[in-house]
Amino acid sequence: MQTSLPVLIVEEGKFDEHNVELSKRDEHYFLGVLKDHGCDELKKVLVFTVDGTGKSYLQVKGEKYEVFNLNWEEALW
Repeated sequence: MQTSLPVLIVEEGKFDEHNVELSKRDEHYFLGVLKDHGCDELKKVLVFTVDGTGKSYLQVKGEKYEVFNLNWEEALW
């Protein structure tokens, strides 16, 4: 499996618009991912990263971090 460097999608409750665009997804997609992982408010996210293969890291304020994979059909970068 090919690896790639992660990019920042959300930091301190705010989307990084450039990296969201790079992912070929939109904010609504990532809001759904956050909701699926128990975070219903963007402002609670300290950091959310994703690499080109869909491997993700999520740190929500006051909670243990979580690492998971998004089911992306192909590597993006």
